[in-house]
Amino acid sequence: MAKKILWLDNDPPFINDPVNALREQGYEVTVTTTVMEAEALIRDRPYDLLILDVMIPTKSEEEEAVYEPDKTSRGYKTGLVFYRRMKDKLAEAQVQTLVLGIKMDKALFDELVEEGVKPERIATKFALRDVQIFTNKIKTII
Repeated sequence: MAKKILWLDNDPPFINDPVNALREQGYEVTVTTTVMEAEALIRDRPYDLLILDVMIPTKSEEEEAVYEPDKTSRGYKTGLVFYRRMKDKLAEAQVQTLVLGIKMDKALFDELVEEGVKPERIATKFALRDVQIFTNKIKTII
């Protein structure tokens, strides 16, 4: 049975190569661009891994009501807020998490670790440049 990955990222063209490589290796990859859709998918379907972009802009009034701009630092920490909201569900379902971000400063890194993300599961999106190394990392996680 194929391992299932949910990838939450607001820029699907940027992740096309790694997504296609994972699919070629037999993973079932679902890509979503909104936090509300990701929440629904996690509640409704089993996944082995969540790949989470830490900087996700809200796309609707509904999302902004839940992911308030002051809590997300105007989108800079939306992934962190998402993880806080979903971490119990992720733990209950034994979903592994990998957090990626264009920028990953020490303060944000430390907040993610405080929330329970393992330091080795936090990286910048530069990790996606070498698709083979990235897919190998996924293999070690799941």
